[in-house]
Amino acid sequence: MRYVKILLFFLLANISNAEVKYEKGKVIFIMEAPEANKVVVTGTFLNWNPQGIEMEKRDGSWFAEIELKPGEYEYKFIVDGTWVEDPDNPRKVPDGFGGFNSVFELTEDGKIITVGKLKTPSSKAIKTSWKGPEYTPEGVLFRFYAPDANRVFLAGTFNNWAPDALQMQKDENGIFSVKIKLHPGTYQYKFVIEGTTWKEDPTNPAKVDDGFGGFNSVFKLTEEGEIILESPKQQKLPDEPVINQLKPLGTPLYLAIVWHQHQPRYYKDLKTGESFAPWVRLHGIKDYYDMVSILEKYPDIHFTVNLTPVLLMQLEDEIKLYEEGESPDVCVRMTLKNADSLTYEDKKYLLENFFSANWDNMIDIWPRYKELRLKRAFTTSGSIDFDASIKKFTTQDWRDLQVWFNLAWFDPDFQEGDVKLPTGETVSVKKFIDKGRNFSEKDKREIIDIQFKILK
Repeated sequence: MRYVKILLFFLLANISNAEVKYEKGKVIFIMEAPEANKVVVTGTFLNWNPQGIEMEKRDGSWFAEIELKPGEYEYKFIVDGTWVEDPDNPRKVPDGFGGFNSVFELTEDGKIITVGKLKTPSSKAIKTSWKGPEYTPEGVLFRFYAPDANRVFLAGTFNNWAPDALQMQKDENGIFSVKIKLHPGTYQYKFVIEGTTWKEDPTNPAKVDDGFGGFNSVFKLTEEGEIILESPKQQKLPDEPVINQLKPLGTPLYLAIVWHQHQPRYYKDLKTGESFAPWVRLHGIKDYYDMVSILEKYPDIHFTVNLTPVLLMQLEDEIKLYEEGESPDVCVRMTLKNADSLTYEDKKYLLENFFSANWDNMIDIWPRYKELRLKRAFTTSGSIDFDASIKKFTTQDWRDLQVWFNLAWFDPDFQEGDVKLPTGETVSVKKFIDKGRNFSEKDKREIIDIQFKILK
């Protein structure tokens, strides 16, 4: 079993630093990017217009001057078409797409403040009077501003991530709210807009990686009814197996290794049994296989694997449905649908859901998948422009997207070569990885078949 290195990918290695300052009645943005051909700055002060304000290059640095009134502003730089946050500004908020918007405050006396209440937490818990989760005697109050939405739901660890169980009520100001009774503890949550689009809380700086290229908002409710926003420490992973860095000790250290493997019970169509989410299947061909295969190199190590009934039941259900020719989950059905027959709503679904993977480690490492991700168009508010995106995608683009979403989730062992399964059968998706693009309908079916051979 080989160990996979966790590599850091920097989209713009030539960016060294940036600065925001105030001089002579204007806010001055400075970005050092000597190798860039074009740099633009945009933000809430321009309603996130992607045309932004083109910056002027002087001696390897880019400058832009903007007259702004005192207030708080979010912004980003667009360097040769790529949106990036300010690398030197510690104050930031989630942008809703797995990244961050940089934030500064311009005071009445002309000072630029880039630290304060919105600064992303590191190792310390942050107590705040923030207007998101708020404790009340009737329950924890959640709020979400979405004036153009018709329906917004609250989902989180407190309701098994059910996407439509907690509907929020909208007031005349476009604010959705709901109160729920919770016991003291730490909770993760997201808002589900119109039942399809998942968003973290933009007013909550505390977050954790959701494992799919984005974030879950997080908070802690204390015994005293206090809301605390806190994020876990970021830990740097080693480039080699940890065991190689250990030194022999006179007295051995005894450890109990327990792997708890589970998935929540995803809502199913009561008539067909089809699950709305693909995570049982996709984690089954990636993490669950990988954890056990690591131990092959260390046969003397004893460990315990806890397979929860809810996970096993769903695995059995999905395998049974697929063998009977039925769809085990929506993403399988959308994968196997002929790209020539995709409807407008089908294409919207693919644009929203088939990039649900870590961008750095699972999407952008594959040139074709990254190409498709960057092909999507966005509105000035940052949401997907479906009409513009659909016009840009060809039939082959849709078919390649159907394939790459499934290929990216395979464990690297399957991507790199042959793997002998406990059944004795040998499987691999390396030939599809090597092919890279211009996939066929037959390729899609073969890839899904391999997934279910692994699950069995």
